[in-house]
Amino acid sequence: MAVIRPSTPPQTEQRSHTHTSTPQKLASERYKDMTWDICDKFVGPMPIAEFLSEFVPEASQARKTERIISFDKRSVSHNEDHFIQAIKTSGLADNLTFVNTTAKQDKAILGRPDIVIYRKREGHQENERLTSLDWRAVDVWIENKKGKEDIFRNLTHMRREAGVECHVRWTERAYRFRVFSYSIILFGKAEGRLLRWDRSGAIYTEIFDWTKDPNTLSEFIWRLNSLTFAQRGYDTTVTSVSKNDKGVGDAQSTLAVYMDVKKIEVEDLRQILVNDDHATDGQPKPYII
Repeated sequence: MAVIRPSTPPQTEQRSHTHTSTPQKLASERYKDMTWDICDKFVGPMPIAEFLSEFVPEASQARKTERIISFDKRSVSHNEDHFIQAIKTSGLADNLTFVNTTAKQDKAILGRPDIVIYRKREGHQENERLTSLDWRAVDVWIENKKGKEDIFRNLTHMRREAGVECHVRWTERAYRFRVFSYSIILFGKAEGRLLRWDRSGAIYTEIFDWTKDPNTLSEFIWRLNSLTFAQRGYDTTVTSVSKNDKGVGDAQSTLAVYMDVKKIEVEDLRQILVNDDHATDGQPKPYII
């Protein structure tokens, strides 16, 4: 099993801010910096039907039209808990866990969404990971602008607000190996957009009203509930390792010396499969990173 040494030490800014005496920028300043480069990377609005057809595979079983998420006035853009409860009550998301993270900010991270969606694992008990913000497990995130203007209506407003979205996306990338990911943005009294992110930017849908027309959000959640690992955007060439896997011990020792740390935890290591044109068996070669 080969070990890949990073060409430069990995950036740890998102995890800790105690390693340098350089003052860190405030979150509001970081958001502004990010938006100047990303504003022209947003593409849309895309019709919702086309977005779902192109990017979100249908569930194996069609959703019955009467199965919708029924929101009441308490849910409208100001109360994450009622919003989450309405989704749970619908029965459309039995494989998903929704968590209100507005009061549970990870102190080592400068940005966080308002609601995160985790994928339940078979036999996995409800525990701390599923009741707080853990970027290693986040599948989809929701930003709740609490009555503010749609960030995509004009360029000035986008530059002021879109940095939050970008920061959340980049934080997710620091923890997960994703080819793409989804998010939902809520704003106004009961308006929203669906987004699909990849390394080139994001595609956003046209506006939908999730109280007057709950079918859009209901259909998205229903499809999301049954998506496979790859369909949710995960890079399937990257997998976790266990301490008993071949080469893990060597990787821990080698990387600890290179990074000048006492120990590399197994949970921080991944195995990546790389195609080798010179392989005699035609199989991809595994590396530990």
